[in-house]
Amino acid sequence: MSKPDPAVVEESAPRGKGRKNNPEKTRQDILRAAIDEFVAQGLSGARVDAIAER
Repeated sequence: MSKPDPAVVEESAPRGKGRKNNPEKTRQDILRAAIDEFVAQGLSGARVDAIAER
């Protein structure tokens, strides 16, 4: 089994009690990422995986 990439592990969101649940901020972040992706790529070029990466 391979070791996880440290760069990816460090970028992960904190888990457990330290993590705050803010659904409205999450919603706004997703919408902003989607808008940015559609502006950059157009209606036929935007991809859900690219939105998720943002």
